Amino acid sequence: MQFKSSRYATVRPHTISFFLYSLFACIAFGMQNGHAQGNGLTTQHKQTLLQYCGPKASPLVAVALLNKENNTAQQAADWLAGVRKQTLVTYSFLPKSDKYIGETEASLDSIFKKAADTNALLFFDEADALFGKASQTPQEKALAQKFLLLAKKPATVILVHCTGETSYFALAKGGFGIVSLD
Repeated sequence: MQFKSSRYATVRPHTISFFLYSLFACIAFGMQNGHAQGNGLTTQHKQTLLQYCGPKASPLVAVALLNKENNTAQQAADWLAGVRKQTLVTYSFLPKSDKYIGETEASLDSIFKKAADTNALLFFDEADALFGKASQTPQEKALAQKFLLLAKKPATVILVHCTGETSYFALAKGGFGIVSLD
């Protein structure tokens, strides 16, 4: 049995029931636009993070966390620090933040050295402020290159939170592991 809705589409009864089931599932499980909202880390996210930088991972891989819709990147960093039994140290690439990394390559050297000496897990927030720009100043380019160089052979776990595809792809090109949390 078929119902004609217009001259362009044919709607079958099972199509309608599937649509209604999907709509119910989205409402019941708090989904919007096909994505789960605010559910935090999934088992798949945790498994991927453990493969890249879990306690048994060798060698460690710096990880870019793409997360636009909620605070799951911070949750991932907190969870991984707990699993690895490490202190979580957070920095930001955003100049107006109180956790700003600084504008010099020397500040990056000291951040990475201190983290290696204290066995801390590094979480860099707001990567889009540095890697998401279409055009960078020479100082920003040097800072980005230094960061990627230091992150290539990490002495400790490095997680970087980004919300835009530009910074996400720049970090992937720099050798980072990729985990999409959205």
